[in-house]
Amino acid sequence: MENKKKALDRYKWNYKKEIRKQLRIGSFVLSQPFLADDVFKRTVCLMCAHSKEEGSFGFILNKPTEFIVSDFIEELDDLALPVYFGGPVANDSLYFLHDNSLQIEDALEILPGVYWGGDFQQMIEKIKTAESSPKHFKFILGYSGWDPGQLRKELIEDSWIVAKGSANKVFSSSDDLWKEIMNGLGDLYHHLASLPERPELN
Repeated sequence: MENKKKALDRYKWNYKKEIRKQLRIGSFVLSQPFLADDVFKRTVCLMCAHSKEEGSFGFILNKPTEFIVSDFIEELDDLALPVYFGGPVANDSLYFLHDNSLQIEDALEILPGVYWGGDFQQMIEKIKTAESSPKHFKFILGYSGWDPGQLRKELIEDSWIVAKGSANKVFSSSDDLWKEIMNGLGDLYHHLASLPERPELN
C-alpha cells in the first residue's frame, strides 16, 4: 500500500500551477481523477461566464442522458441528437450550444466556433428549414454554477484542472472526452488520465 501511495503522490499536480492558468470564458475545467462527487466525476465543463464579482457558470459536455431533442421539442421530431446533462442547477431547463452557422439572433460567442443560446423559436424554425441536420449543436439540460471565489477555492483543493477550450471538443460525442483532453495537457496529465477511478482496488 505504501508503494502505491508513493506512485500516486508522484503524479500529483501542483495546485499553484493550476490557479496560475488563466481561467476565462471558453476555458474547460476538468474534474481531477479521484473526485468522488457523482455529479462531476471525470467531467469536462465549458465555462460560459466567469468573474470575481458574479461567480462562474458552465455546462458539462460529456454526460449524455437517455433523452433526444425531440423528447423536448415536438417541432424537431426528426432531430435525433442526444441531450446532455449540463449540471445540477435548473436541470428542467433546456439550453443549447452551436456554431451559429444558421445565424441565430442574440447568440453569445463563448469561443471561436462556439455560441451559446439565442432566439429559441428562431433556432427551431431554422433547423426545420435547413437542408441537412445540424452537426454542430449540443442540447443540454441544466447547468453548473459556482459562487464568487468558489471555483478558485476548489482549484486550490485539487478538484479541477484548467484547459484551453476548443470547438471540436465542445461538439464531440466521444465517450472518452475527459481522457482525450487530459492526455493533450502533457506527460503529467497523461499519467493522471491513465489511472483507474478506484486505484485502491488494484
